[in-house]
Amino acid sequence: MPGRPVSGAAGAPEDEATRRRLERAFREGATAGGMPRPCRLIEDIGATLEQLVPGVELRTPSGPVWSARIDYPRDHACGRTALSSLVHSSREHLAWLGRDERLAELDWSRTLFLDTETTGLAGGTGTYAFLVGLARWRDGAFRLTQYFMRDFDEEPALLLAVRDEIEAAGAIVTYNGKCFDAPLLDTRFGLNRLPVRLAGRPHLDLLFPARRLWKRRAGDCSLINLQAQILGVERVDDVDGAEIPGIYYDFVRTGRADRLARVFAHNAEDLVSLAALTVRASMLAQDPLGQPGVTGAELFSVGTMLAREGRNDASRSCLEAAIEIGLDETGDLEALWRLSLVYKRQKRWSEAARIWRTLLDDARARPAPLGAVPILSLLEELARHAEHVEHDTASAARWTREARPMYKDASGSVKTAWEKRAKRVEAAPGGDHEVMNL
Repeated sequence: MPGRPVSGAAGAPEDEATRRRLERAFREGATAGGMPRPCRLIEDIGATLEQLVPGVELRTPSGPVWSARIDYPRDHACGRTALSSLVHSSREHLAWLGRDERLAELDWSRTLFLDTETTGLAGGTGTYAFLVGLARWRDGAFRLTQYFMRDFDEEPALLLAVRDEIEAAGAIVTYNGKCFDAPLLDTRFGLNRLPVRLAGRPHLDLLFPARRLWKRRAGDCSLINLQAQILGVERVDDVDGAEIPGIYYDFVRTGRADRLARVFAHNAEDLVSLAALTVRASMLAQDPLGQPGVTGAELFSVGTMLAREGRNDASRSCLEAAIEIGLDETGDLEALWRLSLVYKRQKRWSEAARIWRTLLDDARARPAPLGAVPILSLLEELARHAEHVEHDTASAARWTREARPMYKDASGSVKTAWEKRAKRVEAAPGGDHEVMNL
């Protein structure tokens, strides 16, 4: 292709020396526990892609495409998490987190971590994936390969190279890939008449498990924030994702790659942190109580997930430990409430009722309830408990009477259930005839 240097072609010795120096520094960045940042090595405005990003021009049947590769050794760590732990991660627990039983059969040598950099965030036929990063375990290393189209006419070659990798993969791992990366690539494959689809393949989109596990702890569940909050790695000199399309268009117009190198580094960081977060999510799901430094918020989240599946013993252990470690004020109250419901399912009535009374006393003492647990829900549980477990009609009537100002203006099934309860406790021996007359 005219005007595009081919890696490996004869050139000036100083150019080759520069390329080797950059490649060495790029790889050393991958072995020093940090992230590779080739953009720091060149300060010259107007530097070319070939100077900034060590790689080769890959020739495909559809033409050439630029390809860069980094091999992260087994002992490479992203913050506190070693990438080598990935191959020991519990596939069964990842299947549980991803809600896809097929993920229990993951073969890490055939599992592809995927992330794209695109010309826009809207998707649709006008959006291109100009850089596709793919990573997997190979030859004892975490191998990251980036395919980059230097102009729009290289898209068929990029997609052909990516297609070959996808077809060789047994599963893929992404972050928001089910909503963005996979549909975008499937659209590009279709427009280029390539018979390959990501849809329908075993796919762990870590965004959804990450929200369930870490939303309470980290708040913002963007990949960059989780890398900082969960892995303990703050990005330095990172490029803002909103700037990436403009950086690419500037490169296409001018050929200047000084800002583009940061996009390659950004993509690499995304993939490495995605792999490390996959490790952390698997370990937290497999043995939540045994994780060093586990927080009350994390145990609360796992306990809540377990409770929703009826795994009451495991849920109770996590919630009890979360309360012991502590959350914020609202979190402590919500954890107590959820623990009380687990106790209720296990028919540990006295423990459940004790929590309901504690939470109700707390709510009464506040000028404005925190909102973590609705007072009406607490009164409903106490009224049910008094009526059906303790067979204490007077107490059931007392809870019902206290609830009436809250349910009298309710609509639908809530009001109906309370009114039926009021009639029952009134009609029962020793019932309170004031309940219905208030």
